[in-house]
Amino acid sequence: HALGIGAGLEAFSEFARRNLGGGGEFNRTVVTTSILYCVGPMTLLGCLRDGLEGDWELLAVKGVMDGIGAVFFAATMDPVGVLVTAGILLLFQGSLTLLAKPLRRFLEDEEYGLEMAAAGGLMMVSIGLALLRIRELPTADYLPALALAPAFVWMGRRWSEARSGRGAR
Repeated sequence: HALGIGAGLEAFSEFARRNLGGGGEFNRTVVTTSILYCVGPMTLLGCLRDGLEGDWELLAVKGVMDGIGAVFFAATMDPVGVLVTAGILLLFQGSLTLLAKPLRRFLEDEEYGLEMAAAGGLMMVSIGLALLRIRELPTADYLPALALAPAFVWMGRRWSEARSGRGAR
């Protein structure tokens, strides 16, 4: 929360709403759909497969699913907000795809990917609670968990190796 990710996304959304003329649900649409489309396991795995192997099939399937969802979000929330989210998604997925090769060593370890997917899954539950108007949580502020979860796995391994004596080289 101290990083202000949620507040930054809200500020960007408000800036876009003023300049693009979105409606009353614009900010909520941008924040909700941006997080929903960016944190899912298909996003992470699809971008990594595309960046590492050139296999974009999973991203294509995700794109179709996101497109169907976007139609419903546009109909029930704000269509201009959904378009803004498409730009955010392009930047996010493009960055992940481009970063896949430099991070190959970490990404080939299945445990790191599982922890990222688990963090993303919990964020999706948070989005579901907000969409159902059960509980509003600062979901955008949880985005660092996507990087912190694998970092904790790495630190746990190092700590375990040090305790067992294998880490003293």
